[in-house]
Amino acid sequence: MAKTVKDIATTIDQQALLGRPVTDWLPILADECQVYQLDNGGYIGKSFSQIHYRFCDAKTATEMLIDNLHSILRNKYFTVLTDEVFDRISQIVTRMTSNLRSTLKTITFKRDNLEDNPDLQYARFIPDGCIAFRNGVYDFRNAKWLFKYDKIQLSTGLTLISYTKEYMVRWYFNYNFEPLDFSLADIELKDFVQVLRELNDVQRNYCFELVYNMSFTNEHKFSLDRFEHLCQILGYTCLNSFAQNFVMLIGAGQNGKNSLFDGFFTSNCVPKPSSLSLDEIETDTFITGALEGVAHNIFLETCAKTYRESKNIKSLTGSPDQTIEHKNIAKYSGVVNCKFVFAGNDKQEVKFSDTTNGFLRRINMFEIFYTWDSKKEFLKYGNYYDASFSQDLHELKNDQLNTTIFVYLAMYGIKSATNNFENMFEFTHNEWNAEYADIDHDLKKMIEKIKCEHLLSWCRSSKENMNIGKTAIFAASTRRNVIYS
Repeated sequence: MAKTVKDIATTIDQQALLGRPVTDWLPILADECQVYQLDNGGYIGKSFSQIHYRFCDAKTATEMLIDNLHSILRNKYFTVLTDEVFDRISQIVTRMTSNLRSTLKTITFKRDNLEDNPDLQYARFIPDGCIAFRNGVYDFRNAKWLFKYDKIQLSTGLTLISYTKEYMVRWYFNYNFEPLDFSLADIELKDFVQVLRELNDVQRNYCFELVYNMSFTNEHKFSLDRFEHLCQILGYTCLNSFAQNFVMLIGAGQNGKNSLFDGFFTSNCVPKPSSLSLDEIETDTFITGALEGVAHNIFLETCAKTYRESKNIKSLTGSPDQTIEHKNIAKYSGVVNCKFVFAGNDKQEVKFSDTTNGFLRRINMFEIFYTWDSKKEFLKYGNYYDASFSQDLHELKNDQLNTTIFVYLAMYGIKSATNNFENMFEFTHNEWNAEYADIDHDLKKMIEKIKCEHLLSWCRSSKENMNIGKTAIFAASTRRNVIYS
């Protein structure tokens, strides 16, 4: 069969590419391979067919790089595959992967580092007013797309996905997003609720109904403040930047918290959120390794117990820069930017020993009073929605509008907690109180005012006081933050 002009041109172009020295390929592919080394150690990259980047060690970075290079070279540059082409691709890939530190571009997430090293490439995650979806990244601040992806269909059936080097997506909702016909830019909370109520009248939406019901007080009255607080919690879940917080939801069963996350968020989120308990986070030596590759940890079955220490959760929510530990792998510096949501059923049983400022400014509590019952007795007490759905949550998971409303609620929460997307994220509501601590705060304050000499003087006044005092001092001194001196 005679060759077409296009075939001949392709062959000529390919011959020119085969003659290009291997060293000339390195800077070209370093710019296209989508795998980078970090200025503070470790690596970050994304597989050619994926949307999201992930932090990783050298071994994983090498495997990712090999796959990406083969895909790029075979589908973009050497489209006519011959033995000579395969040999050339093999030479290029071998040279490119022989020493990652000498071939990969180095990126930094800190703009200040560029002053000392102009060769660094500045990168950042998408802004907090934006969310990534399967069809692009949408900017809710301006009600328009921030960017769409460039896609090349491969002969294998997979798709080579790339996008602007200005941003990196760490997680995304795995469905094609269609924005609603209103903007969050100037809308007030009361009007926002009314818009969603009217939308729900036209097309029923379980996500809005659940959030609305969960915003009722213990007196069965809808609270705009509680609605805003819950939006901020959803916003924290969808936050792209780092936040020094973790969330604890408290309330009896059948109150919507599992459905809210499992029905609208977890099933659509890539990478899939991990589900590590607070106990595991505090006791697992390799917890940083388990959390490194995910953006969310959602555990909704917190055990009824007293949590004595908060060392690891405070560390993980104190800074994104962590020492990453995997079993049988050398430690390395990396980033853990994970959002933590826990839930428990019994307010009287879930207690925390740590009540330092460092702990209290991180934990955000939300108590849910709404409970659904099959007889629907709760409908008699307030203006609740009858949010009835199947146990397998198919009505929630199969209707993508539910997740879209989840996202709009979350984006309003971010807007609220960042002063219209201008400041760092900070919860403006928190339902923490002394009932969640396992210490008597009044007694703690009294003991802190007692000087050691007063205590010793009282102990020495009688043998009985000495015995009582020794027991009390021992008990108090082994409890954190009770006696400072």
